[in-house]
Amino acid sequence: MAEIAFKHGLWLSFIPVSLALYALASWRRDGLCGSFAMPWQALVHRVYRHPLLAATASVNATAPLRFSWYRQAVRWLAWPILLILVHIALAQPYRSGEKLPEPPAHRDIVFVVDTSVSLVLRDYLLEGKRVSREKVLKDVLARFIDGLHGNRLGLIAFSERAYTWVPLTVDHDLLRYQLARLQPARLTGRTSRLGEALLYLARRYADGARGTQAPPVFVLISDANRPGREIDPRVAAAWLADKGIVLHTIALGAGSRAAIEGGPSDLIYQPMNYQLLEEIAAAAHGEFFWARDRDSLQDALALIRQTAKSTAQPLPEYVEIPLYQWVLGTALLWILIWQLVPLLFTRVEMAAS
Repeated sequence: MAEIAFKHGLWLSFIPVSLALYALASWRRDGLCGSFAMPWQALVHRVYRHPLLAATASVNATAPLRFSWYRQAVRWLAWPILLILVHIALAQPYRSGEKLPEPPAHRDIVFVVDTSVSLVLRDYLLEGKRVSREKVLKDVLARFIDGLHGNRLGLIAFSERAYTWVPLTVDHDLLRYQLARLQPARLTGRTSRLGEALLYLARRYADGARGTQAPPVFVLISDANRPGREIDPRVAAAWLADKGIVLHTIALGAGSRAAIEGGPSDLIYQPMNYQLLEEIAAAAHGEFFWARDRDSLQDALALIRQTAKSTAQPLPEYVEIPLYQWVLGTALLWILIWQLVPLLFTRVEMAAS
């Protein structure tokens, strides 16, 4: 038989308090041995003048001793029992039913996206026209989102600082919407601090890697353009690997200055630092890919799909079957018995007299 539990068990601890208050009120009103009649009963008597009830008062004065035990029992038990039943109902008893199904297996993939000012550089050719690194970045991420249905995806944006743009979710429409809102050099600064971004991953996910659930797979998409020197990203990547976190890297942009467009952007142009991104991937036990065009990342997508699926390990959950209605029904039945039995005794006494 399923064990009965309570959602709000604190109400049960108030039962002695309610009974003590009832006893105090009864003693203050009528004394320990006096007769007791609730005000609402008197109100009912004034409104509902049934002949049988009207005769109760005169009969009670001369009632046979054989029924006195009932009056004493009602006087001392009726309200306490009702109070106890009300407290049990407020505690919301329930029993466990069938076990709820476990969540489906899924992969957790977090994209760590560079949003520094260098994303405005246009060193890609698409259908004979120059397009920016930002455009390629969004196209790449859109293809990943389309190719990873059924998995939980997240998005972290970084430049001078890093923060979670979209937490892990299966709502891919939300991901597309938030991806469209990404703008270079408008969220967290103009320069790129790869080391800070990797430490951000460590602070948020390293503790989870020590649990029973596998940590997410991370995909860093960046051009590694003039990274800050405060923290060596290779050292941070190695530290992530020690925590069991795998990091793949995807390079954005051209690998030499031959792709310069010409114009004012030449002043800030820097080619993609593929060597640094390769070293980061190697230190984090991941793979390095280069986004040369829209179709050059099929291998990266295939690699992510090969990642083992994991399932969350929540405590077993069961369907809760409420039982408070049975307690309330018992209370109503008790009130009915409480009110009807005196009428039965009255009729017996009237017949005997």
